[in-house]
Amino acid sequence: MRWSKLKKVIEEGFAPSIAGRVTLLTTRYRHAHDQEGRWALLIDGKEVGGMGCIVADREERDLIQKARLEEGVSASSAQAKAMAVLAENGRHTLPMFNHSVFSFTQLSINESLDSADAVLKSLAYLDRRLGKRRLAILSASPPKTLMERACLSLRLNSERISISWA
Repeated sequence: MRWSKLKKVIEEGFAPSIAGRVTLLTTRYRHAHDQEGRWALLIDGKEVGGMGCIVADREERDLIQKARLEEGVSASSAQAKAMAVLAENGRHTLPMFNHSVFSFTQLSINESLDSADAVLKSLAYLDRRLGKRRLAILSASPPKTLMERACLSLRLNSERISISWA
């Protein structure tokens, strides 16, 4: 699926109370040697999540080296662990972000909320399938990452549900 279609599908699935306030962006630096880029999640025009591939690749490399030295695992195991840590902390590379956003279209709201992936959880907090009763339950404890916290806070405020952790 093309990015423009995927973005439209995701943003149309956001709750009516936040319609037009959240934007997903990706860009590729087509004149760069590797054509890498960056992604961002904007709330009211302010970036609450996002990362360039160069920074993400550097973090991934550092995590791989750390896992290989400390745990003595194979390169593929170290890379899998590094990618899991990056996804959990919302530090996705552009391909990881695109994969997470596409995966969101295939998952139920419960699977997205139960995921360790910060992008999936953030999108789930914004989704219209997440009801007010479930939001009230989620308002009891703060999410792990700033991106998740910003998305949940936006949704709770737009639905006029008090936040106990703010």
